[in-house]
Formats: sequence, C-alpha cells, structure tokens
Amino acid sequence: MMKRFFLLMMALGCMMAAQGQNDVVTATLQHGNELTVFKMANALNEAVNAAVDGDVITLSEGTFNAFTIDGKSLTIYGAGFENDDITGTRATQINGQSYIQGTISNLHIEGCSFGASVSNCNIESLRIQNCQIGGIGWSGSGSVLDMVLYSNVITGNVWGNSNFQFNSVLISNCYVGGTIAYFPTLSPVMIDHCVLNKNGYGIYYYSNSIFAKNDIYILSTETVVKNCIFYANRNFDAIDQENCYFGIGSNIFTDADGGAYSADRTFEIQQPDVWIGTDGTQIGLHGGQGWSKVPRIPVIKSLGLNVEGSSLKINYEAEVRE
Repeated sequence: MMKRFFLLMMALGCMMAAQGQNDVVTATLQHGNELTVFKMANALNEAVNAAVDGDVITLSEGTFNAFTIDGKSLTIYGAGFENDDITGTRATQINGQSYIQGTISNLHIEGCSFGASVSNCNIESLRIQNCQIGGIGWSGSGSVLDMVLYSNVITGNVWGNSNFQFNSVLISNCYVGGTIAYFPTLSPVMIDHCVLNKNGYGIYYYSNSIFAKNDIYILSTETVVKNCIFYANRNFDAIDQENCYFGIGSNIFTDADGGAYSADRTFEIQQPDVWIGTDGTQIGLHGGQGWSKVPRIPVIKSLGLNVEGSSLKINYEAEVRE
C-alpha cells in the first residue's frame, strides 16, 4: 500500500511539474515502477494505447479528447469534475464520446467528466465513481457481471441493451438527471440512495431514493419501491411499494425546490430523522455510503524535487480530500 501511495505521489508530482512548465494537460501512466507522462489534449488516449492490464492513469485538470479502451483492465483517476475552492478540486473534462469494448476483467474510472458508449464488450467489473457522466449506453452484445455507479452526477441517460446480460447493476448515491431504461427484463438493477429527476423504464428495485420531479412517474409492473420519497402525490397499484412518502412537493430539500442539478446544490433533505431508509440511514444522497464529488486521490500541498548525484529526493506534503 505504501509503495502504491508513493508511486501515486510520483505520478502527481510529474503531473504538476509538467503543468508548471508548459501549462498543458497531462496524463501520467503508471506501469509497475515506471512512470510516463503524456501531454496535450490527446494525452489520455495516448496513455490508454500505451497501457497494459493493471496500469493506472492519473489525469491533470483540464480538457482531454475522448478515449477508446479496447480489452484493457485499467484504473483512470481525474482531478475531479467541478472546480471547487473549498475542497481543492479542479475539473478534468473529457470531451466527445468515449468507447469501451472488448473483454475486460476490471475497469475503474474516477474523478472526471465524460460520456461513454459500451459496445460488444464482456466486463467482469466496471466501477465509475465521483464523476459527472453525460450518459452511458450499450450497443451490440455482451455481458457485464458487476457494474457499480457510485457517487456520480449523471446528467444523461443510463441505457441498457436487451442483447447484453447484466448480472448485477448498482446505481448508488447518485444524482440521475436522465432516464434509466432498456435493461433486459428481470435484470438485477438496483437504484439506491439516489435523487431521480426523470422517469425510469424497466423492472428495477428502487430503495431509499427521491423521485424529485413533479410529473407522472412511469414505473413498470413488478417494480419494487421501498422507503422512497415522491414529489408527486400518486400511488402505484401495480408495483410492490413499502414505506414510501407521496406528495411531499417542494418540501423535500433544504437548499432548493425540485431536482434540477447545479454545482452548489447539496440535496440535504428537510427531515433526515424522519425519512429513514431500509438501512437505518436517511433517504437520499447523504444516507447509505454517502455522497461526495471529490475523487480519492491525495492533493499535493507542497512538492520539492532535488537531484543529488544519481539519486532523486522528493519532499512533499499531501492530504486526502473529503
């Protein structure tokens, strides 16, 4: 663990040094004990092309071109998806549509803003967290054993595909502004501790979530809804519902009415001690595992690099953001 932390410090140090010299975006590829820094807008795609299974790519703040991952198991860390002076987060933006394809055992993407299409792919484990996702969709055919979308701001749609086999899909502690739809019938899709601002189409399991839009929700027959809050005042005779709150209207959140997303929204609920979820924590984003827009990479507060003969000495101060 200490060795991995040290290499991450090195990667962040290279990233900062490159930016300081050229004021350009950088992607640092970590392969074992080796670090390679790629620069300019296509740096991410170049790093992905050079990477092999198990490599880690650390991105600076700034704007990158879209990437294509073809059959590689990688970890990609960005600096964050929004600028926030309080947390020290700076935005890593990936422009255009990115593509994921091939056979992948593990893919982890964290701390950036992007949209992706997954096609003709077999993935054992896909985890996306602390990101802003413009949308993610599936085309062709394939399988996904385990997919977790955790603590994201999802502004677009999350669309499945009837030609894909989904063994486990968990959307947890996310803001979802688009539609969750087109997953095959009876797919194990669980939406937990989320804020939902659009309709969902499919037989899913909703728990501890907030339906924040004032319209008619379309929930399929056999859908399960437990310990959820609804803006609108409507019951659903055809679904399995338990301990739900209907017709709460503008009295759900403390910061604003409705479910529209903005960078300064907290989505704190007005009655956290009353609206309790199935797990004993408050309904919404701040229950369950909690919600954070900050990626889990340390911030370097100070960095000193000194060459003494054939040795490189590094002095740094770092802290983990919360």
